Amino acid sequence: MALRVSREAAEYLRTSTRLQPFSLDAQRRVIREYADRNGFTIVRSYVDDGRSGLTLRGRAGLSALLSDIGYGRCQYRAVLVHDISRWGRFQDGDEAAHYEFLCKSCGIPVHYCAESFANDEKLPTFILKSLKRMMAAEYSRELSAKSFRGQKLLSEKGFRTGGTAGYGLCRMAISEDGSRTQILRPGELKSISSDRVVLIPGPKEEVEVVLKMFAMAAKTNMGYSAIASELNASGILYKPGRAWADYAVEGILKNKKYAGCHVWNRTTGKLATNRQHNPTKEWVIVPNAFEPLVSLSTYDKAQALRPKGNRWTKEQLLEKVEQLRSHSAEQGGPCLTTLRRRLIGLPYLRSSRGTASLHPAAGPLATRQRVVELRNDIFDTLLRAFPDTISEFHLSRKSRPLLKLANGRTVSVIVCGRVRRKTGIMRWRFRPILAESKFITLVCLEFPNRFGYYLVPHVPIVRDSFVGTHHIIFRTGVRLNDLAEFYEATTVFRGESSGT
Repeated sequence: MALRVSREAAEYLRTSTRLQPFSLDAQRRVIREYADRNGFTIVRSYVDDGRSGLTLRGRAGLSALLSDIGYGRCQYRAVLVHDISRWGRFQDGDEAAHYEFLCKSCGIPVHYCAESFANDEKLPTFILKSLKRMMAAEYSRELSAKSFRGQKLLSEKGFRTGGTAGYGLCRMAISEDGSRTQILRPGELKSISSDRVVLIPGPKEEVEVVLKMFAMAAKTNMGYSAIASELNASGILYKPGRAWADYAVEGILKNKKYAGCHVWNRTTGKLATNRQHNPTKEWVIVPNAFEPLVSLSTYDKAQALRPKGNRWTKEQLLEKVEQLRSHSAEQGGPCLTTLRRRLIGLPYLRSSRGTASLHPAAGPLATRQRVVELRNDIFDTLLRAFPDTISEFHLSRKSRPLLKLANGRTVSVIVCGRVRRKTGIMRWRFRPILAESKFITLVCLEFPNRFGYYLVPHVPIVRDSFVGTHHIIFRTGVRLNDLAEFYEATTVFRGESSGT
């Protein structure tokens, strides 16, 4: 009888909420049974407990899995997952397939242990995988629609459906018969699912501060900054260790819940999309839903009398910039935040030791433009140095250029602009491109008067980050003294993808 050779594998487990205490154990049992039947030995476990499968963001387990495979740090040859939905409920089926392909392209296939299809490369398997991915995404869409309808129904009855109470207010759980059951502290959930939540006045000292703020806005016509300064001068804190700011004052004076009115659906961010503001006609507004802290007339006066703030013209903003250039800026006028927001594309503005100054060679926009120019210079240098062995190559019509070598290899070029952190340590901004992660990569670090060149077999699947020369990216590659060594150094790496 022939002995079966055991193969090392990693397992990936995920639950959507922490209210599924036995789900991880159930997934692990199915995966271990599959491993025993197919000769796998589990040597590493990646877990995302209580994480949504709609996006990669926030899933430390899957991110670590992809990073380990991309870096080549893994000691296993396969990844075992319970089913398609545990891998993710990505709304774009291509995204789920993309992450799986990244693993497979590094020689680490993904096996789904509880699916009806076989884990092979046949056409029926590809069709079933695509169908399962769409079904997983559709489940999330249907669940989102049902949840929205349920929250809307509760909101129309004046109940809270989530979120913090806010300054000067508390959350109160009430039973089905309308009797109060308990006050919910920040982060605390109701103990009975049939209970509902309403708002009630909070601590007495906070209620008095809210009344004082509305009085200042309605009677003395004070703006946000003036009210914040007045509260700070009186020794009143917004939160422990935090003073009042104009945005905190604005959030209270503009919120109608302090007048007892419940407003819901002002913004939306369904299925992990970016939050957007909804039209006023889509809001759910329920007056007299809560015990008010201020009367509706006082709230309206605060809105009517509250100054709308200055709207600086472009000429005034440019005049302020010229004053900063000549170091003759006077007190008042638009602040640096306003200049940065309104004058996009100008050199970076910053404040140093209480004085504002203009730095034409600094800032994120200038850094990005400089990095693009440096990348183009490196391309020109390599194409001139190796005219017969290197040419430009594009993955698609809109993609940035890559280098195609005569030996069939494709090389990506990443230029990392230098950034000095607050600690004074020099770091480089590393911006990987997922579509180029499988290619040999020339990483160029910008120094004050020179470049540092590293040729690495592939880049990790990570987000933008700040790296140093000790980073594992460079330890896995080859250091080049100059670009004249580039072509010969590419022959060091064996079995890399050609990109064709």
